[in-house]
Amino acid sequence: MYLISRHANLTLPIRDQKPVYNAHNGAVERVIPALVVQFQHSGTVPDYAKEAVTHLADWGQGIGLDEDPFERCGCLDTDTEAVRHGWTAEDKALIEEVLRQGSGSLYVIADVPRASKPWPLYDTIVGDDAAKQIAFQVELLGLNAADVIAYEQENARREDVVAELEALVPSADEIVGVIQA
Repeated sequence: MYLISRHANLTLPIRDQKPVYNAHNGAVERVIPALVVQFQHSGTVPDYAKEAVTHLADWGQGIGLDEDPFERCGCLDTDTEAVRHGWTAEDKALIEEVLRQGSGSLYVIADVPRASKPWPLYDTIVGDDAAKQIAFQVELLGLNAADVIAYEQENARREDVVAELEALVPSADEIVGVIQA
């Protein structure tokens, strides 16, 4: 999940530290650590995220003359942070749920837009020869095979279709261009 806030370094508590007690003697057996997330300075903001963050209340207020408000934005990628902080799958799920519930006031969810359907009836092509039929249509319609692969991987995830489409993507050796001096 990718989130963007008006300000970098926005810190949000997700869960307080919790001791786990022994049922028999009441001693602390272990402590479940607190979970906190912090938005990092984003540097450059992708266009899809720019659109999302401009919908926040008070967007752009307090910005100086000729100052780009996007330079102040903070971002949080839960996939990256999960690896960096060693979150368990349960911790990551909890964090994402809390962030979903709080979205809209200080930050917004700005996930990468999903790939668009290559043609209206794309998803109706099924069966043993679906991969060949899809590849044929991609060539016939002159579509970018990489775009169709992206849609397939986000949706049906048919390995045979992806393999057939990958054969249509030109390799670096096949790309011919004009070089101007």
